Amino acid sequence: MILRPQQKRTKEHKKLMDSIAKGDEVLTNGGLVGRVTKVAENGYIAIALNDTTEVVIKRDFVAAGIAVLNRYPLWKYVMLIVVIVIGLLYALPNLFGEDPAVQITGARGVAASEQTLIQVQKTLQEEKITAKSVALEEGAILARFDSTDTQLRAREALMGVMGDKYVVALNLAPATPRWLAAIHAEPMKLGLDLRGGVHFLMEVDMDTALGKLQEQNIDSLRSDLREKGIPYTTVRKETTTA
Repeated sequence: MILRPQQKRTKEHKKLMDSIAKGDEVLTNGGLVGRVTKVAENGYIAIALNDTTEVVIKRDFVAAGIAVLNRYPLWKYVMLIVVIVIGLLYALPNLFGEDPAVQITGARGVAASEQTLIQVQKTLQEEKITAKSVALEEGAILARFDSTDTQLRAREALMGVMGDKYVVALNLAPATPRWLAAIHAEPMKLGLDLRGGVHFLMEVDMDTALGKLQEQNIDSLRSDLREKGIPYTTVRKETTTA
């Protein structure tokens, strides 16, 4: 079957008339552009030209439909809102920050117990160190504090009491509320570059370090004397001088 151009246009126009729905933007034969606000069963449609003007015309007077960009089904907008809400919910833990903490774990297979927990609480009370919380979690004791100064004081006090059976380490514990922790919402783990580096205290055996430095100076002095042809009997260390 061969359709003439006029028949083809008539068929396309009829298809357009049948597909007109509320919310479509259309162009009328008279050159008016508006949005369809109502589709009646008697063949008439209502078109809003602006916020205050609305006209009613027959469907046949619609010349063409205007494609509306960025129009999506309702379920896509709902899905977008749900994803944003869930994303914001799981980003909340980052706002609460972290608490300075001291973690006590067992060494050489020794696990922390309720008795260890009582000992830690007693030590903190005796040293008059206030903790935000002290809890036994998965075989380790975690004590949270308000400041890093209190954290360091607590570590020194606990190291003197716990002995070699336990490892007392500085830590940072997430301050996430329980209702967020219940849905496994945790703060983002920051690396050393995002934290601004790492701070540590190095303990040095000064006597050994000074002794090695003196030995190096003696060897260097002997080499210099030989190179310059200066005779010497002996070069030895006496207390802190050579």
